[in-house]
Amino acid sequence: MIKINLKLLLILLLFSIAMGYLESAVVVYFRMIIMPAGLLFPINSISNQLIITEVLREMATIIMLLTIAIIAGKSTREKLAWFIYCFGIWDIFYYVFLKLLINWPDSILSWDILFLIPLVWIGPVIAPALVALLMVIFALILLQNTNNKPAHRILAISGSGLLVAGSIVVISSFTLNFAQETLKQTTTGEWLGMLIKGTLYKLMPGYAPLKFNWPVFLTGFISLILGITLHFFSLRKTRPV
Repeated sequence: MIKINLKLLLILLLFSIAMGYLESAVVVYFRMIIMPAGLLFPINSISNQLIITEVLREMATIIMLLTIAIIAGKSTREKLAWFIYCFGIWDIFYYVFLKLLINWPDSILSWDILFLIPLVWIGPVIAPALVALLMVIFALILLQNTNNKPAHRILAISGSGLLVAGSIVVISSFTLNFAQETLKQTTTGEWLGMLIKGTLYKLMPGYAPLKFNWPVFLTGFISLILGITLHFFSLRKTRPV
Protein backbone atom coordinates (compact mmCIF):
# COMPACT_ATOMS: atom_id res chain seq x y z
CA MET A 1 0.00 0.00 0.00
CA ILE A 2 1.32 3.43 -0.91
CA LYS A 3 0.77 6.81 0.61
CA ILE A 4 -1.60 9.24 -1.13
CA ASN A 5 0.03 12.33 -2.60
CA LEU A 6 -1.42 14.81 -0.09
CA LYS A 7 -0.24 17.87 -2.02
CA LEU A 8 -2.04 16.70 -5.16
CA LEU A 9 -5.05 15.69 -3.06
CA LEU A 10 -5.35 19.23 -1.65
CA ILE A 11 -4.77 20.91 -5.02
CA LEU A 12 -7.53 18.88 -6.66
CA LEU A 13 -9.73 19.45 -3.62
CA LEU A 14 -9.42 23.22 -4.16
CA PHE A 15 -9.99 22.80 -7.91
CA SER A 16 -13.13 20.73 -7.33
CA ILE A 17 -14.50 23.12 -4.70
CA ALA A 18 -13.94 26.04 -7.10
CA MET A 19 -15.76 24.11 -9.83
CA GLY A 20 -18.58 23.46 -7.37
CA TYR A 21 -18.92 27.19 -6.81
CA LEU A 22 -18.81 27.92 -10.54
CA GLU A 23 -21.53 25.34 -11.16
CA SER A 24 -23.74 26.72 -8.39
CA ALA A 25 -23.28 30.30 -9.65
CA VAL A 26 -24.36 29.29 -13.17
CA VAL A 27 -27.41 27.50 -11.75
CA VAL A 28 -28.35 30.60 -9.75
CA TYR A 29 -28.38 32.62 -13.00
CA PHE A 30 -30.23 29.82 -14.82
CA ARG A 31 -32.93 29.69 -12.17
CA MET A 32 -33.41 33.45 -12.29
CA ILE A 33 -34.22 33.06 -15.99
CA ILE A 34 -36.55 30.04 -15.88
CA MET A 35 -37.87 30.33 -12.30
CA PRO A 36 -38.89 33.94 -11.68
CA ALA A 37 -41.22 32.74 -8.91
CA GLY A 38 -38.47 30.66 -7.34
CA LEU A 39 -40.21 27.31 -7.93
CA LEU A 40 -38.28 24.58 -9.74
CA PHE A 41 -41.35 22.41 -10.39
CA PRO A 42 -43.48 22.22 -12.41
CA ILE A 43 -40.84 23.00 -15.02
CA ASN A 44 -41.45 26.14 -17.06
CA SER A 45 -41.13 26.30 -20.81
CA ILE A 46 -37.43 26.61 -21.73
CA SER A 47 -36.11 27.82 -25.08
CA ASN A 48 -34.20 25.41 -27.31
CA GLN A 49 -31.17 27.71 -27.20
CA LEU A 50 -31.09 27.67 -23.39
CA ILE A 51 -31.46 23.88 -23.24
CA ILE A 52 -28.68 23.34 -25.79
CA THR A 53 -26.47 25.78 -23.87
CA GLU A 54 -27.12 23.89 -20.65
CA VAL A 55 -26.44 20.47 -22.19
CA LEU A 56 -23.16 21.71 -23.67
CA ARG A 57 -22.22 23.22 -20.30
CA GLU A 58 -22.78 19.84 -18.64
CA MET A 59 -20.60 18.18 -21.28
CA ALA A 60 -17.91 20.83 -20.76
CA THR A 61 -17.98 20.20 -17.00
CA ILE A 62 -17.36 16.47 -17.50
CA ILE A 63 -14.55 17.22 -19.99
CA MET A 64 -12.91 19.57 -17.45
CA LEU A 65 -13.06 16.91 -14.73
CA LEU A 66 -11.67 14.27 -17.10
CA THR A 67 -8.89 16.57 -18.25
CA ILE A 68 -7.64 17.40 -14.75
CA ALA A 69 -7.80 13.70 -13.83
CA ILE A 70 -5.75 12.72 -16.88
CA ILE A 71 -3.16 15.36 -16.03
CA ALA A 72 -2.98 14.32 -12.37
CA GLY A 73 -2.95 10.55 -12.78
CA LYS A 74 -0.15 8.29 -13.98
CA SER A 75 -1.85 4.94 -14.46
CA THR A 76 -5.34 4.35 -15.85
CA ARG A 77 -6.60 3.42 -12.39
CA GLU A 78 -5.12 6.57 -10.86
CA LYS A 79 -6.69 8.76 -13.57
CA LEU A 80 -10.05 7.09 -12.88
CA ALA A 81 -9.60 7.62 -9.15
CA TRP A 82 -8.84 11.33 -9.54
CA PHE A 83 -11.86 11.76 -11.82
CA ILE A 84 -14.15 10.08 -9.30
CA TYR A 85 -12.61 12.11 -6.47
CA CYS A 86 -13.02 15.45 -8.25
CA PHE A 87 -16.54 14.58 -9.39
CA GLY A 88 -17.64 13.70 -5.87
CA ILE A 89 -16.12 16.81 -4.27
CA TRP A 90 -17.54 19.05 -7.01
CA ASP A 91 -21.05 17.62 -6.59
CA ILE A 92 -21.05 17.94 -2.79
CA PHE A 93 -19.85 21.53 -2.80
CA TYR A 94 -22.28 22.42 -5.58
CA TYR A 95 -25.08 21.91 -3.05
CA VAL A 96 -23.10 23.56 -0.25
CA PHE A 97 -22.71 26.75 -2.29
CA LEU A 98 -26.33 26.72 -3.46
CA LYS A 99 -27.37 26.65 0.18
CA LEU A 100 -25.04 29.55 0.98
CA LEU A 101 -26.03 31.63 -2.08
CA ILE A 102 -29.81 31.20 -2.26
CA ASN A 103 -30.62 29.15 0.85
CA TRP A 104 -31.59 26.14 -1.27
CA PRO A 105 -32.27 23.24 -0.93
CA ASP A 106 -34.97 23.72 1.68
CA SER A 107 -34.32 20.20 2.94
CA ILE A 108 -32.32 17.13 1.99
CA LEU A 109 -35.48 15.78 0.33
CA SER A 110 -35.94 18.77 -2.01
CA TRP A 111 -36.30 17.73 -5.65
CA ASP A 112 -33.58 18.75 -8.06
CA ILE A 113 -32.82 18.42 -11.77
CA LEU A 114 -29.51 16.57 -11.73
CA PHE A 115 -28.60 16.13 -15.37
CA LEU A 116 -30.07 16.44 -18.88
CA ILE A 117 -28.04 13.85 -20.82
CA PRO A 118 -29.51 11.83 -22.54
CA LEU A 119 -32.76 12.56 -20.68
CA VAL A 120 -33.71 14.41 -17.53
CA TRP A 121 -32.32 13.03 -14.24
CA ILE A 122 -34.38 14.03 -11.21
CA GLY A 123 -34.15 13.12 -7.53
CA PRO A 124 -34.09 14.41 -3.97
CA VAL A 125 -30.86 16.21 -3.09
CA ILE A 126 -29.82 13.59 -0.52
CA ALA A 127 -29.60 10.87 -3.21
CA PRO A 128 -26.87 12.39 -5.44
CA ALA A 129 -25.09 13.72 -2.33
CA LEU A 130 -24.83 10.19 -0.91
CA VAL A 131 -23.53 8.87 -4.24
CA ALA A 132 -20.98 11.71 -4.37
CA LEU A 133 -19.77 10.80 -0.87
CA LEU A 134 -19.35 7.16 -1.94
CA MET A 135 -17.37 8.33 -4.98
CA VAL A 136 -14.90 10.21 -2.76
CA ILE A 137 -14.48 7.19 -0.48
CA PHE A 138 -13.93 4.84 -3.42
CA ALA A 139 -11.43 7.24 -4.99
CA LEU A 140 -9.39 7.38 -1.80
CA ILE A 141 -9.34 3.57 -1.64
CA LEU A 142 -8.04 3.40 -5.22
CA LEU A 143 -5.48 6.13 -4.61
CA GLN A 144 -4.04 4.20 -1.66
CA ASN A 145 -3.28 1.33 -4.03
CA THR A 146 -2.55 2.90 -7.41
CA ASN A 147 0.66 0.94 -8.03
CA ASN A 148 -0.64 -2.42 -6.83
CA LYS A 149 -2.39 -5.12 -8.80
CA PRO A 150 -5.38 -6.69 -7.01
CA ALA A 151 -4.13 -9.34 -4.59
CA HIS A 152 -7.49 -11.10 -4.96
CA ARG A 153 -8.55 -10.96 -8.60
CA ILE A 154 -11.94 -12.66 -8.11
CA LEU A 155 -12.92 -10.08 -5.49
CA ALA A 156 -11.81 -7.27 -7.83
CA ILE A 157 -13.86 -8.63 -10.75
CA SER A 158 -16.89 -9.16 -8.52
CA GLY A 159 -16.50 -5.67 -7.09
CA SER A 160 -16.30 -4.14 -10.56
CA GLY A 161 -19.43 -6.01 -11.60
CA LEU A 162 -21.34 -4.73 -8.59
CA LEU A 163 -20.13 -1.17 -9.24
CA VAL A 164 -21.29 -1.25 -12.87
CA ALA A 165 -24.63 -2.81 -11.95
CA GLY A 166 -25.13 -0.44 -9.04
CA SER A 167 -24.35 2.59 -11.20
CA ILE A 168 -26.90 1.52 -13.82
CA VAL A 169 -29.58 0.95 -11.17
CA VAL A 170 -28.90 4.28 -9.43
CA ILE A 171 -29.07 6.16 -12.74
CA SER A 172 -32.32 4.34 -13.50
CA SER A 173 -33.79 5.58 -10.22
CA PHE A 174 -33.04 9.17 -11.32
CA THR A 175 -34.51 8.79 -14.81
CA LEU A 176 -37.46 6.39 -14.37
CA ASN A 177 -39.99 8.96 -13.16
CA PHE A 178 -39.39 11.38 -16.03
CA ALA A 179 -39.36 8.54 -18.55
CA GLN A 180 -42.63 7.11 -17.26
CA GLU A 181 -44.43 10.45 -17.13
CA THR A 182 -43.28 11.62 -20.56
CA LEU A 183 -44.14 8.28 -22.15
CA LYS A 184 -47.75 9.12 -21.34
CA GLN A 185 -47.50 12.09 -23.71
CA THR A 186 -46.25 10.11 -26.72
CA THR A 187 -46.15 6.65 -28.22
CA THR A 188 -43.20 4.42 -27.34
CA GLY A 189 -41.80 4.81 -30.86
CA GLU A 190 -42.02 8.60 -30.75
CA TRP A 191 -40.43 8.65 -27.28
CA LEU A 192 -37.51 6.49 -28.40
CA GLY A 193 -37.06 8.64 -31.48
CA MET A 194 -36.89 11.78 -29.34
CA LEU A 195 -34.41 10.06 -27.01
CA ILE A 196 -32.13 9.17 -29.94
CA LYS A 197 -32.38 12.68 -31.38
CA GLY A 198 -31.81 14.26 -27.97
CA THR A 199 -35.09 16.19 -28.06
CA LEU A 200 -36.86 14.76 -25.00
CA TYR A 201 -36.36 18.12 -23.31
CA LYS A 202 -39.36 19.32 -25.36
CA LEU A 203 -41.54 17.29 -22.99
CA MET A 204 -40.16 19.04 -19.90
CA PRO A 205 -42.61 21.98 -19.61
CA GLY A 206 -45.26 21.29 -16.98
CA TYR A 207 -43.44 18.23 -15.61
CA ALA A 208 -43.30 17.76 -11.84
CA PRO A 209 -41.92 14.64 -10.11
CA LEU A 210 -44.45 12.70 -8.08
CA LYS A 211 -42.54 10.07 -6.15
CA PHE A 212 -38.89 9.03 -6.01
CA ASN A 213 -38.25 5.33 -6.48
CA TRP A 214 -36.35 4.74 -3.24
CA PRO A 215 -36.35 0.90 -3.52
CA VAL A 216 -34.56 1.10 -6.88
CA PHE A 217 -32.11 3.74 -5.63
CA LEU A 218 -31.31 1.86 -2.42
CA THR A 219 -30.79 -1.38 -4.36
CA GLY A 220 -28.23 0.36 -6.56
CA PHE A 221 -26.68 2.21 -3.63
CA ILE A 222 -26.19 -1.00 -1.63
CA SER A 223 -24.67 -2.62 -4.72
CA LEU A 224 -22.19 0.28 -4.91
CA ILE A 225 -21.27 -0.12 -1.24
CA LEU A 226 -20.71 -3.87 -1.71
CA GLY A 227 -18.65 -3.26 -4.85
CA ILE A 228 -16.43 -0.73 -3.07
CA THR A 229 -16.04 -3.09 -0.11
CA LEU A 230 -14.94 -5.96 -2.37
CA HIS A 231 -12.47 -3.67 -4.12
CA PHE A 232 -11.05 -2.63 -0.76
CA PHE A 233 -10.43 -6.22 0.28
CA SER A 234 -9.20 -7.22 -3.20
CA LEU A 235 -6.38 -4.67 -2.90
CA ARG A 236 -5.19 -5.94 0.46
CA LYS A 237 -2.28 -8.32 0.20
CA THR A 238 -2.47 -11.54 2.16
CA ARG A 239 0.03 -11.51 5.02
CA PRO A 240 2.44 -14.41 5.12
CA VAL A 241 1.75 -16.94 7.83
